[in-house]
Amino acid sequence: MALLHESVDSKKLDVRMVERNTARGVIKADDLEKSLKTLPDDADNAEWISLDTLTHEPDESEMNGRDDHQDH
Repeated sequence: MALLHESVDSKKLDVRMVERNTARGVIKADDLEKSLKTLPDDADNAEWISLDTLTHEPDESEMNGRDDHQDH
């Protein structure tokens, strides 16, 4: 079981805490930069989507499983 201070130390560079910790001097910008350089580049594993895809609301024909936009 990790001790409390080990748990807190592991969260210093957490994306949700880094701005606060940098402003308070808990971590230095150089330490943050070094940590960021060690992260792997996972861009090839990303799935890109458009906002239109996320905000598209299906019309009635799509909800009924029909595609009225096809040529018959």
